[in-house]
Amino acid sequence: VDHILNILDQQTPERQSALLEELRADKPEVVEKIQARLLTLDKVFRLPKAGLQTVIYEAYRQRINIGVILKSLPKEQQAAGLASLPETLTQVVAGDMNLPLNAGVLDTERRKFMALIRNLEKAGKVSFAPKATA
Repeated sequence: VDHILNILDQQTPERQSALLEELRADKPEVVEKIQARLLTLDKVFRLPKAGLQTVIYEAYRQRINIGVILKSLPKEQQAAGLASLPETLTQVVAGDMNLPLNAGVLDTERRKFMALIRNLEKAGKVSFAPKATA
């Protein structure tokens, strides 16, 4: 499962879905395990504000173009991402969001971003585990 997750982290969302559907025919139980641990931009931008700030600050520090990633997301996730930034950084990222979106650049930035997310999760700096209910 870990090996497959590493491969999927480097794919576009469309390619992830296609690969999971292919695998589902032979190994549906493995697909369930993978989907429980698969990281997506949707999951990242639904993190609590502190977790999202950690992710975005680290991405900015590593020179990942946050504006390109945010521009590819739905408006509510764009707003959540921008809201987690300090005002000066918000202006920079918003400016990047106004640039034309190039599919190649988006793919490269998304791969770097998802690798960062996986590393932050492994280091225990962010968690995507469901919260336990009492």
